[in-house]
Amino acid sequence: MHRTGPILLAAVALLTGCSPGSSTPATVTVPSPAPAAATSSAESTTPTDPGIFASQFHPCEVFTEEQFAEAGLGVRSRAAEDPQSVVKSCGFGLPGPNDVGGNVLVATDRISWSEVAAQGLEPEYWSETEIEGVYTHKMPGQIRRCGAAIDVEWGRLLISYQEFGEGWDRSKLCSHPVEILKYLITQSGGIDAAQSR
Repeated sequence: MHRTGPILLAAVALLTGCSPGSSTPATVTVPSPAPAAATSSAESTTPTDPGIFASQFHPCEVFTEEQFAEAGLGVRSRAAEDPQSVVKSCGFGLPGPNDVGGNVLVATDRISWSEVAAQGLEPEYWSETEIEGVYTHKMPGQIRRCGAAIDVEWGRLLISYQEFGEGWDRSKLCSHPVEILKYLITQSGGIDAAQSR
């Protein structure tokens, strides 16, 4: 029994959290299991993080060159940009869908549907997409250019497509920027309906 005394004393000290230099027992907290409702699969798949759409962002800092290439965009142009501007954008030159050269601007700005309408740029919701809130509109000037956008709380994500040539045909000009917009929204994880204006 002489040998088992120190062993039992050590075991009791370990179990109660005491050490030879401490007279205070350690506190151990064991978390209780989470209720079943808190771990349901429906709740765990619902996004709670607003992602990139939480505030205005620069597309070239958020999307990768690979994502731009997969969206059908070519080499990015290296134009100088005013860091104080409310427009954050990346430009790309590319052959257009109608075998006519053109360019694409991927941008975020602080403009909304109502401001586009007030400028007389004829915004229309694009019905040929599963992403709610995508709209297209003319761009200022007499050039073959279409903007495809989706509004969010702070502004919008815009894809502006311009072809060289004359005339405005919404169905021909706008399908290309809408496809790019859809792809980038999908790559970003999507936009929660609560985020759009």
